[in-house]
Amino acid sequence: MPFVWSRTCLAYAPMANGAISIGASVPALSGAKPLAAVSRRAQIPALDGVRGLAILLVVIHNASWVLQDSTRLPMKIVIATTATGWVGVQLFFVLSGFLITSILLETRRSEHYLRNFYVRRVLRIFPLYYAFLLVALVIAPRFADPDWAAVAHKNQWWLWTFTFNWGAPLGYGINGLSHFWSLAVEEQFYFFWPFLVLLLSRRQLIAVCIGAMLVTPLVRLGLRLDDLPGGAYEFTVARWDALAGGALLAILMTTDDGRTWLAQRVRQVGLASSVLLVTCVLVTHGFREGAFWVQVVGQSMTVLVFSLLVHASVAPASPFEVTARDALSTAWLRFLGKYSYAIYIFHYPIQAIGSHYLADVVNGADDSWRLLRWALYVVGVAALSILAALGSWHLLERRFLALKDRFTVRDTEPAPSMPPASADG
Repeated sequence: MPFVWSRTCLAYAPMANGAISIGASVPALSGAKPLAAVSRRAQIPALDGVRGLAILLVVIHNASWVLQDSTRLPMKIVIATTATGWVGVQLFFVLSGFLITSILLETRRSEHYLRNFYVRRVLRIFPLYYAFLLVALVIAPRFADPDWAAVAHKNQWWLWTFTFNWGAPLGYGINGLSHFWSLAVEEQFYFFWPFLVLLLSRRQLIAVCIGAMLVTPLVRLGLRLDDLPGGAYEFTVARWDALAGGALLAILMTTDDGRTWLAQRVRQVGLASSVLLVTCVLVTHGFREGAFWVQVVGQSMTVLVFSLLVHASVAPASPFEVTARDALSTAWLRFLGKYSYAIYIFHYPIQAIGSHYLADVVNGADDSWRLLRWALYVVGVAALSILAALGSWHLLERRFLALKDRFTVRDTEPAPSMPPASADG
């Protein structure tokens, strides 16, 4: 089945858990002492909350593809608002860049640096991912629509090889499984980034990140001019800025000077990026992922905003950031964050099946009850996804995650001057 741009779905890839190791001090609040001591293995619940917020945006966005156009103002607002939920995937990428780079910086001088990193990634990602593909691509086609089964058989190798983000925009997608593009982006990031962190100095890594953030909008511009909007959304080279933005934040937080610099400029950067983001929304009459200037410029603006959100979760430098951190630390967001990987795996197939059978029911008459029907549908998709995720966690994932401790760097050296992530991801 050819890739359909208007139905591009959002997704995310698994990363670390909400824990983050603090190797040194971080700024607390402006006006307080610049660097307050924090334990090396401090737990930062807000990072699970960031992940929970991201998966919430993604699920609501993708479940809302069931909606058709409406003439009523309330539904018009819902359709326009949920259409912006694609930013959830951008938040995942920024957080991933931050956490993964933090892990790598913490462990790059340790024994078995590469082995430990890749084995832990495999234990986190592969069991559920390949178990799902086994069911979806080997067992399900025996009972599915023959046309769908033929397309799935033809295009399945893009999924098995984590290259789906390159195949789908070129017409090699699979209906119901198109959310796996972002996991492919993540896996490709995991493949090469550890080597750069190992080989380059801190200053060189900063230059690489800044260069990627500046070049990526031009890459997206070129892809759009070449009539590849799907590529501008899904190709790995079109997502470098999000991953690099998170990575840059992690690198800057490896030194006292970097953390102080960030704390002093959070307000200015936040204000400037917010103004640019609002301007982009107004100019494009919304913030839909397929809009030309949203892709070229808007994605970069979200990188700045979400980098500041991650910074607020780790090292709040103002009362506003403390409030954001506390909001992200709520139990329900942390719960969603904990199970977000499996929720991501299951939610889109559930939505695709639900949409096939219930789209007419949800849309029905364009009356005041349609809003309620949509809300119930979204809650249903989310609830089934969470139930599937809980089952997956207890029956499969945690058994493999228990093996990860065998590939963990022990605290045998002085803590580096940084806040690295202690990933379960």
